[in-house]
Amino acid sequence: MRSGKWTALLCAGAMLLTAAPTGAIGAVTAYAEETTPTSGTCGENLTWTFDESTGTLTISGEGEMTETPWYHLNGQIKAAVIEDGVTSIRWWAFSYCIFLTSVTIPDSVTSIGKGVFAYCSALTSVTIPDSVTSIGEFAFYGCSGLTSVTIPDSVTSIELCAFDFCTTLTSVTIPDSVTSIGLYAFRNCESLTSATILNPDCEIGDYGGTFSNGRDGENYVYSGTVSGYEGSTAQAYAEKYGYTFQSLSAAPVSEPPALEDAAVGDVSGDAKVDASDAADLLIVLAEIGAGGENPLSDAQKAAADADGNGELNAGDAATILQYAAFIGAGGTGTLPDFLKSFA
Repeated sequence: MRSGKWTALLCAGAMLLTAAPTGAIGAVTAYAEETTPTSGTCGENLTWTFDESTGTLTISGEGEMTETPWYHLNGQIKAAVIEDGVTSIRWWAFSYCIFLTSVTIPDSVTSIGKGVFAYCSALTSVTIPDSVTSIGEFAFYGCSGLTSVTIPDSVTSIELCAFDFCTTLTSVTIPDSVTSIGLYAFRNCESLTSATILNPDCEIGDYGGTFSNGRDGENYVYSGTVSGYEGSTAQAYAEKYGYTFQSLSAAPVSEPPALEDAAVGDVSGDAKVDASDAADLLIVLAEIGAGGENPLSDAQKAAADADGNGELNAGDAATILQYAAFIGAGGTGTLPDFLKSFA
């Protein structure tokens, strides 16, 4: 009986379709076409268009991307062109675009949001412009075809799971501008053999799986190398989790900033040299003498080094005080000029 009922229902459905007027079928088709848009807005001053013949999605205008109304086209997008003027790429904007092979990101973009290219499995390479400062959580999660990525020295943070499951990524160099690498950022990167971290003080997610290319039971493991400077956080991370560390030699020593002559002696940075600058330096020297750390910035250290010998001592404070008295008595010129008069 059940079989007969189902047969009857199917037959009835077929009869209804056969009986439907040609005009009605055309109306349904037209409605379907109307509800599959290929252009629109995606921000207050942004528009998008999709070229069905090439599979190219183009985003134009100026400002932030606040909407991503092209999800119905995810299975058709092959290329994404973001034109100059767009400042951000919204969360999950191109996620699950499984045929996406080419992306153009302009210098106007400053951030790549959460999950922007997640599961874009056909994407093999991407160049991030040097205007971008952050790579968001899950940004390239599951990009299993991604073999190379260029991270510019404008980026300061790589967030949680940013490159997780990029299974064909073979190497990555993280510039010294990056101050933090989030947990699991390069987890499950099965082909990763080299990770170079150039900032000796970079904060690295404290978990063995932040960099990993395999698993041993429940534990993530990494058989490649972590490269960094001696005494760096990269070395500490590698040694903590038993990974191979490759030294880049001693960390580079930053040169003190060049100062204008007028800034020499101005320890407080208030654009004048007086007795308070000498007093500030003496207080710092006393703190250092008691075992404390030097609280001065590099610029302040350079300003406090009145005689320019690369060391801070009471002689510098005395020189600053003498110069302050000279200026107070009506003298003119910079502190270096003052010292030259005694040469």
